[in-house]
Amino acid sequence: MFESAVEGRSTPNLAFLLEAGRYRRAVSTFPSLTPVCLSTLATGAHPDVHEIPHLVWYHRGERRLVEYGSSFGAVRAAGTRRSLLNTVYEMNERHLGKRAVTVYEALEDAGLTAAAINITCYRGRTPHRPTVPVPVLTRPAYGPKRFFFYSLFESDVTGARLAVRNRPGGTIDAYATAVGRWLVTRDGFDFLVFYLSDYDYASHAQGPDAAHDALARCDAAVGALVAAAGGEQDFLDRYAVVLCADHGQTPVRDVAHLRDRLPDALVTASNRAGMAYVDGDARPHAVRLDGAPGVDVVLFREADEAVARRDGEELRFSRTGDGFATSGDASVLDHPNALERAWAALANPNAGEILVSAEPGWEFADLGRRPRPLRRRAAPLRPAPRPPMTPRERLVERLRRNGVVDERVLAAIGRVPRELFVPAAQRGRAYADEALPIGHGATVSQPTMVARMCEELALTGGERVLDVGTGSGYAAAVLAELAREVVGIERVPQLAERARAALAAAGYRVDVVVGDGSLGLPERAPFDAICVAAAAPAPPPALIAQLAPGGRLAVPVGRRAQRLEIVVNRPEGAEIVHSIACRFVPLVGAEGFDRPR
Repeated sequence: MFESAVEGRSTPNLAFLLEAGRYRRAVSTFPSLTPVCLSTLATGAHPDVHEIPHLVWYHRGERRLVEYGSSFGAVRAAGTRRSLLNTVYEMNERHLGKRAVTVYEALEDAGLTAAAINITCYRGRTPHRPTVPVPVLTRPAYGPKRFFFYSLFESDVTGARLAVRNRPGGTIDAYATAVGRWLVTRDGFDFLVFYLSDYDYASHAQGPDAAHDALARCDAAVGALVAAAGGEQDFLDRYAVVLCADHGQTPVRDVAHLRDRLPDALVTASNRAGMAYVDGDARPHAVRLDGAPGVDVVLFREADEAVARRDGEELRFSRTGDGFATSGDASVLDHPNALERAWAALANPNAGEILVSAEPGWEFADLGRRPRPLRRRAAPLRPAPRPPMTPRERLVERLRRNGVVDERVLAAIGRVPRELFVPAAQRGRAYADEALPIGHGATVSQPTMVARMCEELALTGGERVLDVGTGSGYAAAVLAELAREVVGIERVPQLAERARAALAAAGYRVDVVVGDGSLGLPERAPFDAICVAAAAPAPPPALIAQLAPGGRLAVPVGRRAQRLEIVVNRPEGAEIVHSIACRFVPLVGAEGFDRPR
């Protein structure tokens, strides 16, 4: 959504920040729910330290549910007064872990002035009395020196209108904008958290791809701060800026009811994550979720290990110094930074014994949602249980969920035995969606990136393709499924030999040549497509020259901030038609970098 809005120039202020800075994808903590993610942003720690486990959870010490606002129905079910106290006071006063240090505490202990607008994780050193007559707000909230919380607490009189007048109309962010403008014009802080929540609200209501008006209002709010500072250059001269989301959104079509599957557990669920609090062994409860509609991954602890379970397959993992020891099927947990995030979520003392992540397109019913009515039928037939997917099939489904849409490419990925192209020690992770080291400073590319490059090359089956930086041979095998002829070039003789052996073992006829990939193979040109599996300083002219008319070159460009550029050989000259963010090892050679990093 952000990228399309910036490319479409509908958000000029966000585009200005993008052009002035550096952009990359980030990974949120887990579970990726607002209070958990905001606590991570405010403390720099995962839930094992800040101890906020979910939007709704069971307080073992007080033997009660804590509800922060999953939905209006959930708040009513848990008790409106109690939920308001949980969210406004107790999350920061009592639930946020004592070992965690918020950025406001750290900065103000160092003598600087921190400010926060509308962020729910706000713990600081300064008491602030309520500013509106709400009966349950009877004591101060301790926040940063400059503190503004939905008109309920205000450290200064700014003239901003009441925040909660019309949430669908954007009054929450309008309040934040007025306060932010007031602070900037007075240079009233050394550090400011400017939290805009209306886009999140609109995404839940309309779907993440339809909330264009809310994103435009976010852009206008940022523009108001820029204008208050005196314009773009003055704004950048005065402030260092980090623009980020607390978590992502995904479309939801169906609702799953975890309580139906776990009748003997205390289930707390909302949005796309759930928890179950159980007595004794967690495994029998976790097994009940095998094949359950809407369930993606189930996490639980056994002794000193964590277990991730999906469709009956398991991955076990435990901490070993700075990393993790694993055993089992690595593709069960092939999400970004999955081991770190899952371990921290399970180590939260307030979390349930079982954590559940939803499949794409699904969410879990919260306290305010009644189960959907069952239609009574005579002699109902139970559908046959779905057979567990193989690791390769799960990888294909993950690529489809990650936005790969070309079914020919997905089918090609599904036919290539990736385990033949990775070192023996890495074969347990062969179908994880990640790059894997193969020695000599090289990697076997991430399947998502291989798929995206193949999509961009738009192969139809009759092409001659040059694979630059053949490495393990995996990308060459996928290309061989899609094109008439593939030639590979690899600068490291040992890798070239291993690639030849792996390709032959998998049944692919690919000629792998040892040479400088940045210069291509002019004696074998022209090529209808060239795929480069390493990052160059710029699209190599030698490779562009070897493209047939209309041929396409996919090449990563850059050393640190990289982008995948698609170059098309037009009659009037080479044209870059598309670029996306990426991450590759450097292309070493005459038209690449002079040495590996």
